[in-house]
Amino acid sequence: MDIIDEGLGFNVDELPDPTDPESLLKLHGRGILITRMYFDDVVYNGKGNHVTIKKGF
Repeated sequence: MDIIDEGLGFNVDELPDPTDPESLLKLHGRGILITRMYFDDVVYNGKGNHVTIKKGF
């Protein structure tokens, strides 16, 4: 599945670690972590506005 938007994108490598003790009580910031847990492959383009996710069945 490909998900693309027209936004400016983001650098996935620069996002805060959601498992860091300072982040544990925040109400946001876990979507990418959860996506990586449930899909076999998650690949972002260089701009960060296009992600390809793969799940084998």
